[in-house]
Amino acid sequence: MINVNYYVIRAEANSAAVLDKYNTNFEEALAGIKQEGRYRVFAHIERKAGQFPEATLHQESEGVHKTKPITVWCSNDYLGQGQNPVVVNAMKDAIDKVIFRLFLLLIIIGSWW
Repeated sequence: MINVNYYVIRAEANSAAVLDKYNTNFEEALAGIKQEGRYRVFAHIERKAGQFPEATLHQESEGVHKTKPITVWCSNDYLGQGQNPVVVNAMKDAIDKVIFRLFLLLIIIGSWW
């Protein structure tokens, strides 16, 4: 008679060893990329509505959260149109129309998801 529990336990042990080896290799490769200066870190920037081009940079270092006021000129919104009242109102109107039409469609078909 075959002891199935033995094979299950052995497979789990092998899986844990493979996972440990994978994690070790991954961490070593990541450390190498960081050391070479190829590790990309994204800036956490909070844009201030109505105060273009002012923003706040959020940084975390050694578990300490810091903020710093910055000026953002290089972005997809370099003309400040994302805060232009005409553009913002047009966007809100478009969203309201889409939401209203979706709401009507859900009522007509009798489904909420």
